[in-house]
Amino acid sequence: MIGRLHHVVLPSRDPRQTAQFWARILDLPIISDDPEFVVVAANEAAPGLAFRPLTPPELAERPDRPGRDDGRQDAPVLQLLVNDLDTAVDEVWRAGCHPVEGREDLFADPDGNRFQLVPRVAPPPPEPTVWRRFVAIGDSVTEGWVDSDGEGQWIGWADRLAAHIATHQAAPLAYANLAISGYRLHDIRTQQFDTALAMEPDLLSIVGGVNDVISLRPDFAQMEADIDIMFARARARGITVISFTNPDISRANPVATVVRDRLLTLNGIVRRLAREHGVLFVDFEHVPMASDPRLWAEDRLHINTIGHVRVAAGMAWLLSLPGFDRSWAIDLDEQPGELTDGVTDQVRAGAKSHLDWARRHFGPWVVAGLRGKEYSQGKECKRPTLAAVHVRKE
Repeated sequence: MIGRLHHVVLPSRDPRQTAQFWARILDLPIISDDPEFVVVAANEAAPGLAFRPLTPPELAERPDRPGRDDGRQDAPVLQLLVNDLDTAVDEVWRAGCHPVEGREDLFADPDGNRFQLVPRVAPPPPEPTVWRRFVAIGDSVTEGWVDSDGEGQWIGWADRLAAHIATHQAAPLAYANLAISGYRLHDIRTQQFDTALAMEPDLLSIVGGVNDVISLRPDFAQMEADIDIMFARARARGITVISFTNPDISRANPVATVVRDRLLTLNGIVRRLAREHGVLFVDFEHVPMASDPRLWAEDRLHINTIGHVRVAAGMAWLLSLPGFDRSWAIDLDEQPGELTDGVTDQVRAGAKSHLDWARRHFGPWVVAGLRGKEYSQGKECKRPTLAAVHVRKE
């Protein structure tokens, strides 16, 4: 023997973000955080994974597609021995990665490096977490637009998630929803976040940014600062924080290509900060189902009832609630019973539909922006205080 294996060194567009991904996947610390060489390993004496910045020639050869396989058929494949394949796949999805080449066991990390999950005998499953207080903050998406209860109130994915939690645990759940339509991230941080912390939640959802993105002058530096502060402060208190990225809505809304790059920039911020602070998130940008036009409302900026049902199921899966698997991510055509009269999509109707949408929704938004009134805010949240979630137990 002439030596022992030290580190496997991989090139990376963002060594720190990729190291954070692998630190979570392997449950190992980052032992070296130099910008030019970030190392994930058990300790200084143990072998691990190291990440260095891509060189200019490598940057030119590799497309900027975070979280996607870069197609290098001759690239090495890292193998991870896992206790249970299905559980491991769940955890990899929760870390924001999805299968490549149609295989359940082969994935690409944030830089496109391939890794394979190799199963072994699984240990007994852990006891499910019991949630006592859940607080949701955000804008109209979290408030529940346009998921109506038929009596003039919004339901929404957060209410549905609260019901899922209360249904699947014996302990009572207290829930508050402070979201208000039209709020930007800075509004959420300054007008909702401290109120949410004062309620001492053990579960907090933080979702927002679309109102910033569709404004005429989005400030991404401010958006990043607001997300960073909220994620960091909540996690420092030991709160489990959940969030999600936005799907590519250009499928449902052709004019959305105008803001598509902005949405992807926001997604990148959420993805990176979530991994940095240990925030759980669903990466809807990389789930094709989430971009299905049939999940979107008439304004093509809000999800409809089916969309809220799917998001709630995805977040329940994210929290490992009993009875929830990855079926929330399958194509709508594989569950035709969902396609009820709640579907408001008109995208497939052709050019006339797009023109009608532009006249009724896009045009007024542009005019309002030119007049300095880019968005309107709601007046008050629907669940301002913690209250027990009452569900019918089977």
